[in-house]
Amino acid sequence: MNKQAPLNAVEEWTEAAAAVAPSVAGYEAWLQAELVQGEADLDAGKTVALADLRKDLGLE
Repeated sequence: MNKQAPLNAVEEWTEAAAAVAPSVAGYEAWLQAELVQGEADLDAGKTVALADLRKDLGLE
């Protein structure tokens, strides 16, 4: 059994993980921005829907 093989595999995995880490961090930042924008869009939609409902009910 080659005792060096597991160490080589760990080293390769570590290098691969380091190579994708920036893209993972970028994806996390993009996802967070999308979530924030989605929440803002949802809040805006609720505001418009409530205004329409008030208008339909003659409250405005």
